[in-house]
Amino acid sequence: MPKPPQKLFVAIDFPIRATEALTQLQPSTRPGIRVTKADQVHLTLHFIGEAEPNLVDKALQNVTFAPFELTLGGVGQFPSAGGTVTIWAGVRNVGKLLELHQEIGTALKSAGFLVEGRPYNPHVTLARCEPSVTAETIQEFLSRNSKFQSSPISIPGFWLYSSTSTTDGPVYQRESSYSFDISKD
Repeated sequence: MPKPPQKLFVAIDFPIRATEALTQLQPSTRPGIRVTKADQVHLTLHFIGEAEPNLVDKALQNVTFAPFELTLGGVGQFPSAGGTVTIWAGVRNVGKLLELHQEIGTALKSAGFLVEGRPYNPHVTLARCEPSVTAETIQEFLSRNSKFQSSPISIPGFWLYSSTSTTDGPVYQRESSYSFDISKD
């Protein structure tokens, strides 16, 4: 029996050490700053939106890719029109990640799903800041952490996630996993 449509996205999870490094990097929790919980830390590859998980799963099973490594590095911000600011960690070596993003996009398009038209900007959300958080506070965090760099992180596959909005922010749940083909190494 098919699952009802849900808000879906495709993402990479990180091993515990990388997640710990990212949560240690996050700004201090204070009024107006909501940090990403450790079990919600991920790197989004594609946002799909409302769709039936079974149909998306079927499309993603066609993705074949070899395991690879990436390094996280640097920090930045995305301001929104509403005055909130998302603080993020960036990705240093994006070559294989961009190839994977394209491969997943091709699989989704082939199955009839729309993919985002805007350029892919890989990042890991660290925190969301309400408009009450001063620009100086955000800039101080960015300056202090500008040289952040992780050790190389092994990426063995990716996940299909569903997202549910709550008053405490979005909650993500793993729906399906996709391991890379080690014979492609």
